Amino acid sequence: MGGYDKEDWERMSSRLETAEENVARAREAARLKQKSQRQEYLDQAVLPMWSFAEYAVNVLLELSGRGPEQHHKHSMRLVEMKAQGIVITDYSHTLEQLARFRLRATYGGYSSNPSVHYSTANLTSCLKSLKALRDEVNAALDRHQKR
Repeated sequence: MGGYDKEDWERMSSRLETAEENVARAREAARLKQKSQRQEYLDQAVLPMWSFAEYAVNVLLELSGRGPEQHHKHSMRLVEMKAQGIVITDYSHTLEQLARFRLRATYGGYSSNPSVHYSTANLTSCLKSLKALRDEVNAALDRHQKR
């Protein structure tokens, strides 16, 4: 099994910019009253956000001497890491939201909870939280490299 890789981290981190671009496209599609295009851009924003978030949690788990989360319980791991002082902010709500959004974006009406809906405002809020998580991971990586 692999682990943290600087190039992987940079690639995963760049997914936040991809997501941000898609949220902006969704906002523009909404302005133009292009409902299906708006939803497609929102869906395209969710998936890179979710994959970044799970990767970021796994980096933090590795830095704290634990193995990566294999069962999509990343939000629970964040609650634990917050209690242990590994992260400053509790990002678990963001990861829980993204997990629901991801299922909807991936499976549409066939998802386990087809009534989940999300907007540009929801995703903008998630992006803000994920950028803060990225900053915490970068700080943890810096501390780890100085050892």
